[in-house]
Amino acid sequence: MPNEGKIIFHDDKAWEFEDGAVTVKSFSLDMEEGEAASRKRIETRIVVKQNDRWVGYTYVWNDQQTDATLVDSLGMDRTYSIRDRASQGGVRRQVWHFPSRNECMFCHSRAAGFVLGLTTPQLNRDHRYDTATDNQLRTLSHIGLFKTELSKPLTEYQAYPDPFDPAKDLSVRVKTYLQVNCSMCHVTDGGGNSLIDLAYKTPLAKARMLNEPPIHETFGIANARLIAPGDPLRSVVYFRMTHRGLGQMPPTSTNRIDPAGVKLLREWINQLH
Repeated sequence: MPNEGKIIFHDDKAWEFEDGAVTVKSFSLDMEEGEAASRKRIETRIVVKQNDRWVGYTYVWNDQQTDATLVDSLGMDRTYSIRDRASQGGVRRQVWHFPSRNECMFCHSRAAGFVLGLTTPQLNRDHRYDTATDNQLRTLSHIGLFKTELSKPLTEYQAYPDPFDPAKDLSVRVKTYLQVNCSMCHVTDGGGNSLIDLAYKTPLAKARMLNEPPIHETFGIANARLIAPGDPLRSVVYFRMTHRGLGQMPPTSTNRIDPAGVKLLREWINQLH
């Protein structure tokens, strides 16, 4: 945050940030599949509010892990060799896409409030800091980042569940996954050109995807539906998540399928009637 800048806190919509605010997210990659000790930092992305508008930049880390340099405005791809016993020859060629400036704003959209991860429901949970563990909202309020102090007990603010916690309700976990990964485009006035509305607050029955025929591509699926209750293989949303290439979802900055997300969606579709 710039100087003595403050965040205008909202419990039910995007927070408001002042000019000069910067959000930062770094990405790392296991150079040997499943071995945390082999992990290297690959990319750091920042989104900056400048002249009352948000702009995204991405940086690529050097092999020595000592510095990162700004990627050209058009973005780029880089291929990494990953030791992976499941791959032929024990090595997987991993293409990493560094998004262009325009691609950054595909997801950091006006409909989503530009800043994605810093929201009340996502941060209303404990986080392990260097010397203590505490609720993130309470911590941000305690250090004076909010313009006004929190007005309610933390239990009265919404908190998304862990999508992969089997003890939680399956439908609520799916809604959380779709909110965090998809809704920045697939909401009213979002960047997606589908009619579906994947906002957490939208009931799944009103999200315009259950038993809805796709208005675009069916990918050769007979009797395709966006979500075909009880049948993942007829569900275009499921196909897009399990497919990489033309028509994949998310459409940018991902070259590998999310197996945990796919499993979650499949379990949910199978139990629908």
